Amino acid sequence: MHIMVSQQDNIFTSEELCVSSDISKTTLYELVEHDIATPIEGKHADKWLFSVATVTQIKKAVRIKYDLSLEWSAIPLVLQLINERDELSDENNMLKQRLSQFNHFE
Repeated sequence: MHIMVSQQDNIFTSEELCVSSDISKTTLYELVEHDIATPIEGKHADKWLFSVATVTQIKKAVRIKYDLSLEWSAIPLVLQLINERDELSDENNMLKQRLSQFNHFE
């Protein structure tokens, strides 16, 4: 099936998101219910619109769910911890670079 992104660049409808993420509409409802996927527009499921970045978030969440055999309710915490770890790693790398530059002056 060919995916055509909505008229607005970087925006997916619910159907496009389900196809792109290889999930069912029922799964999408669960993801929205647990704040794993957040519509950027639309009050009703048939009118929801999502950013393209949501595809990555959903794929990561689905993989975590099945790799770790977790319930959807646990996934937001795991995603938050992964994001915090990534931020700390980035900050650590930046600080190492600064320290390295400082050490060159000695």
